[in-house]
Amino acid sequence: YDVDWSQCNGNEINLNETPGEILAMRRLGRTLPVYKSDTVMLVRFTGTSPVRFTQEEFPLHKGILAPLSLQDIAEKGQIFLATDYELYNNQGSQIVALPPNVQRKLQGTMDPTKARLCVGVTAYEDETYHLFYATTSSTWPVNRISWSFRTGEFSHGVYAGHEFVRAVAFKFSRNVAEQIIASTNDLVYELETTNGKDDTTAVDRYYETDWNPGGSEFPSPFRGARFIFKRAKGVRVKISMASDFRESFSYEESFDLRGTPGEETAIVDYVPPQNLECIWINVKIRFFHDSTTKGELRAILPLPQEPVSRAEHAQASLA
Repeated sequence: YDVDWSQCNGNEINLNETPGEILAMRRLGRTLPVYKSDTVMLVRFTGTSPVRFTQEEFPLHKGILAPLSLQDIAEKGQIFLATDYELYNNQGSQIVALPPNVQRKLQGTMDPTKARLCVGVTAYEDETYHLFYATTSSTWPVNRISWSFRTGEFSHGVYAGHEFVRAVAFKFSRNVAEQIIASTNDLVYELETTNGKDDTTAVDRYYETDWNPGGSEFPSPFRGARFIFKRAKGVRVKISMASDFRESFSYEESFDLRGTPGEETAIVDYVPPQNLECIWINVKIRFFHDSTTKGELRAILPLPQEPVSRAEHAQASLA
């Protein structure tokens, strides 16, 4: 390692472009993002003399609010909670907000006066970022939002009776599944011991496509969509839809993901019982686990001309 800093220009780095204080920093590839209370800086090592480092400010104009929310998400970047109470992904070349459906759930359930207490955790085996946060009825984090940085799926959970102050992903040995370990003021809990419950608290996992245009500026019939899931025994999904920015979801149908033996995926064709004319569509997929097997959404495709028949759905679906 090169430990001779004598040739560095001024032998120091001053990140004084803004008056905010430095709250966190974490290496990202060959760069060092520095998270301040009012902005995010990026430091690069050039290796040349006399200027060994360069520094630039991201055009985000927001800082980090909760330093403990900052977590790596493998090669996808780093996620943090910003001063506008929204989650962002620092991808190195740019900083982008997480999907609107995640932000809306967070904004609707988090107490902004306690947002600085948020704790982030990355579970690399599940490729999921978890944010623990407080509500108006708690002092410390009791809610959790989980977002898969591979599939885009997100879920929301509530821990009744437990207020966590720290959390970390952990493996008890090399050959066991990764778990989330979270602590209160006096006890440590193992979370994610099953895919259906956390510490006996049921977890409702769901994914929303968010609002997407139907392809026309005029109302047109929505025929449905094809969903590709990882084949999983003991896992069911319920699919429903909402139209034109309405809050309520309707036409919910249930499907089993046991699929066909020998296949890796289970194909589900969601066809509403009647064609609903609309301009905007939002589809929700809810997961239900009857065992420790975990369901996974892999793709959403246009509905083919000849979808899986309703008779085939009826044989595979569980109410």
